[in-house]
Amino acid sequence: MKNTSKMEDIIVTKGLSIAKESISAHRTMKSLSLEQYFYRRFKLTCIESASTHLIEAVKIGLVQSIALSGPVLSLTACFALGNYLIQQNAISMISLFKVFITFSMCSQALGRITAFTTKTKEAEEAMRRIFTVIDRKPTIDTNQGDQPKGKFSGHIEFKHVNFRYPTRPETKVLNNFTYSIQPGSKIALVGQSGCGKSTLIQLLQRFYDPTDHGLENGIFFDGINLRQLAPYWIRRQIGIVSQEPILFNISLRDNIAYGDNSRIVSMDEIIEAAKLANIHDFILSLPNAYETLAGQDGSQLSGGQKQRIAIARALIRKPSLLLFDEATSALDNENQRFIQKSINDAMVTCTSIIIAHRLNTIKNVDLIIVLSNGHIIEYGQMNELLAKKGEFFNLYQLNNTK
Repeated sequence: MKNTSKMEDIIVTKGLSIAKESISAHRTMKSLSLEQYFYRRFKLTCIESASTHLIEAVKIGLVQSIALSGPVLSLTACFALGNYLIQQNAISMISLFKVFITFSMCSQALGRITAFTTKTKEAEEAMRRIFTVIDRKPTIDTNQGDQPKGKFSGHIEFKHVNFRYPTRPETKVLNNFTYSIQPGSKIALVGQSGCGKSTLIQLLQRFYDPTDHGLENGIFFDGINLRQLAPYWIRRQIGIVSQEPILFNISLRDNIAYGDNSRIVSMDEIIEAAKLANIHDFILSLPNAYETLAGQDGSQLSGGQKQRIAIARALIRKPSLLLFDEATSALDNENQRFIQKSINDAMVTCTSIIIAHRLNTIKNVDLIIVLSNGHIIEYGQMNELLAKKGEFFNLYQLNNTK
C-alpha cells in the first residue's frame, strides 16, 4: 500500500506539471500546434492515475471490509457460544449480556481504529515527504566559512579551475581556466553556447565549487580561496542582473530595496540607484510613482523596464562585483539601447563581468575573453580581436548576420 501511494503521488505530480506547462506556455503550444500532443500526454497520465487509484481503492475496500465484518462475525460467535453455555447452565443470561455489551463496545472501537489505518498510511507518506525536504542539506552550507570584515576590493583570480556538473560527471565544462581580473575592470565573456560562461557566474556565487579539491587552485577573492569563504558573505559582495529578472508583486520601491535586506534602505539610496539605472524618470511618470505595484512577476512593466529595476536592485547593495548574465539578449533593439546605457553607467562603480550574446553591446569593456570547451582561446579588446580574425571575428560576423 505504501508503494502504491508513492506511485500515486508521482503520477499526480506528473499530471500537474503537464497542466501547468500547458497553461503557462499556451501561446507557444498553439503556435506549434501541440494541443493534441499535450492533451494525449495529460489523458494518459489521468488514465494511469485512475488505474493506480483503482488498485488503492481495492486494497482500502478489502481492509475496511475485514474491519467491518470482523466485529459482526465476532458478535455472532459470542452469541453462539453464550447460547451453548446457557443451555449447559454454565452462565446466566445476565452474564451473557454483560459479556456481549463489553465485547460489542470493544469491537466497535477496534473497527474504527482499523478503518483509520489507510488514513494513517497517507499521513505517514505525507510526513515522509515533508521531512525529506526539511532534512535535505545543501552540499555547500551558506553560512559555513570565513566572513571578512573588510569590503571585497574586486580583485578576482582564477587558478587552473576545472569543473564538472554533478549530474554530468563525464562532461568537463571548465578545463584549466586561468585568468586574473583587476579591481574595477570591465570584462566580457563570450563564446558558443555551452562553452562555460554561465558556469563561471555560478562558481563566482559559490553555488558550486570547482571539481578539483585543495586550496592552491580555484577562484580567489583578494587572494582568499572561495572555498574558505561563506557563500552568504560572497553573495553579499555581488550584484547580479540575469536575462529574465524576477520582480515581486510589491511596490517598485520595495523591489529595489530588496537588493539589500541586511539593513533599512533609505529612499534617497533607492532614488540614487534608480537614477543610475535610468529608471527614475519613468517611475516618477507613474500615478503612484515608487509605490506602484510591479504586478505578478513584474507583469505591469515591459521587459526593458524590468531589467532597469533589476539593475537598480543590484546597485542598491553597492556591490564590489557586478554580474550581467545576458541581460540584453531577450530585448528588442530600442530597449537594448536604454539598458546598455544603464549597464555602462552601473559598471563605473565596481568590477564588472558581462556574459554577452549580442557582441555589439560589449564595445566599452576593458577586455573580452573568448571561451571554447571551457578554456580561454583568445582575449583582448574588440578591435584587436577583430584584427586577428580568430574565433571572436567568426562570432562577430555570425552575430551581425542574424
